[in-house]
This record gives sequence, C-alpha cells and structure tokens, in this order.
Amino acid sequence: MAQKVSDYLAKQQQAAGITAQTAAYYAAFEELYTKKLWHQLTLKLLAFIAEERPANLVELYENFIVDFESRIKHLSLVEIASNVVAQIPATEEKLKFIEKIKGRSVRGRSGISLHLTNLPSTFLQQKKSRTTSSRRSSATSSPGS
Repeated sequence: MAQKVSDYLAKQQQAAGITAQTAAYYAAFEELYTKKLWHQLTLKLLAFIAEERPANLVELYENFIVDFESRIKHLSLVEIASNVVAQIPATEEKLKFIEKIKGRSVRGRSGISLHLTNLPSTFLQQKKSRTTSSRRSSATSSPGS
C-alpha cells in the first residue's frame, strides 16, 4: 500500500495547475508518511485543509488518508472527515462515508460525539440549499416576477 500512496502523492506534486505551495504540501506529506511521523502528518494535513481548501479532499482521503487513518487522533480524524463530507454532493454518499468513519472510530467517544454533532448540520445545509434553489427556480419561472 505504501507504493500506491507514494505514487499518488508524486502524481499530485506534478499535477498541472497546482501552486508551488500546494506541491510543497504534497512533498511534505510524502516525507512525513515515509518517516511514519503520524502526528506531524496529521497537523500538516489539517493546515493544508485550512489554508488551501483543496477541491479534491474525497480523492485525497480515498488514496492517501485512509492508509493511515487508524493512526490519526479521533478528533483530528473527525475534523478531516467533516471537511470531506462537505465535498460529497449526494446525501446517501455522505451517510455512507459517515458510517465508515463512525465504525472506525468507535474507540474515541469524543470524536464520535463531534461527528454526530456535525451530522445534523450537514443535512440542514443541504435542505437549506435545496429550498433556496427551488425558490430561485420558481421565482424565475413565474410570469409575474
């Protein structure tokens, strides 16, 4: 699995259109992963998510983070997962992802609590965006507007 992760990170470093700062993050991820510095890697990931706001978090999670997620502190894992869930468009897929994380983080009650706290807000945001978009479409389609 380490070769797959290394290949993925190398590919991301060389991807077209990424900034030098983003490439530096991927290089740091590879170095910290190779040295098995899990805490430092987690901190670097959290900084990357906060500063860069990457659009490919789901891909990053599936190809990289999943490989060492059992070594991430539960609250940090939930924080990362919450950002990933925000990028998943379908409610069913969000639920599947949340269930996977919840199943893996049974040991950390505080992580599960935070995760379950974020779950309703995910649905409320989605419901709000659906309501807003349906109002917009009905307002633009009504003849008296």
